[in-house]
Amino acid sequence: MKYSVFFKLNILMLLVYFSVVIAFTLAFQADLIILSEVVNNLQRGVKTEVPKFGLLFNWFCDPGGKMLREIEEISVEKLTPDEILKLQKILGKINRNYIISSFGMYTLGVLIFFIVFLIIYRKTKKSIDKIRLAFEKLMNHEYGYTVTIEKDFEEFKEMMEAFNKASKAIENLNDMLLECLKEKNS
Repeated sequence: MKYSVFFKLNILMLLVYFSVVIAFTLAFQADLIILSEVVNNLQRGVKTEVPKFGLLFNWFCDPGGKMLREIEEISVEKLTPDEILKLQKILGKINRNYIISSFGMYTLGVLIFFIVFLIIYRKTKKSIDKIRLAFEKLMNHEYGYTVTIEKDFEEFKEMMEAFNKASKAIENLNDMLLECLKEKNS
């Protein structure tokens, strides 16, 4: 695989991931706005039915639906100060769960981003180190040294193959020159 293609695919994957995360957080925020309106209406004494929220909201912000059931149980006619405080605490817990879930999803995205770039860095550094070692061998007159080609990027594979061919050619030329010198001296 070419380095540029690998890089572009990973960037595309991260963009898709972050767009999905942003869509989820916007859906969570819409549910939180609706829920805060329900709580405000209950605090003012307006009879309000608690709507059914989406699966994501139930998974991340209110696992098990316990907090929404508590909101439904609170009486509408007369709210005591304890019930108002309880409503505020429930809304605070749901907001906290929303923040934790959003932070977790964004953190996971950033972690994936760094892992992908660490893989790219290590793979590139390994290939460059192979090529550097090969040129050091050539500079030390160790002709015929060949670089092993593994799962390197295509750009590096092409460079390594060219180096291997050049190294073989230099070795053959060196052998031919040595034979000519031996024949001349004899």
